[in-house]
Amino acid sequence: MRMIILITLLSMFYASSRSQDNKAIPPDVIDAFSMLYPAVKDVTWKNKAVDFEANFAQNEKIVSLLFDKSGNLKEVESEINESDLPTNVSIVLAREYTDWTIRKVARVEISGTSRYKAEIEKEDQFMELIFNTHGIISKESKE
Repeated sequence: MRMIILITLLSMFYASSRSQDNKAIPPDVIDAFSMLYPAVKDVTWKNKAVDFEANFAQNEKIVSLLFDKSGNLKEVESEINESDLPTNVSIVLAREYTDWTIRKVARVEISGTSRYKAEIEKEDQFMELIFNTHGIISKESKE
């Protein structure tokens, strides 16, 4: 009986927190998302101080959209398979990061320009690399 009450309370808290999260998202942003992806109903929203991020699954991959407060789409990040990386990006990863393990790769679209993100790790180090289609690193951040 305690378990049922606990599960019910947790479900109510989760539903309540999700609706509160959506209330913090401007209606223009939610409308813009709904216009782009009308069939997607399971969306997680994040308030990123200035921008708003929508995350959802599509074809068993994670997609993240970044909107400004007016609902203008700024960025689309779609998880991809390693085999979908441009050859130049794959060559750089294989040649310069041989001891690193690739955790996740994604295609990032910003203003019609494709970039590729690779999250890599080695032992207790983590790095995020952003490549252009030619395999040139435009951003490298370490954690």
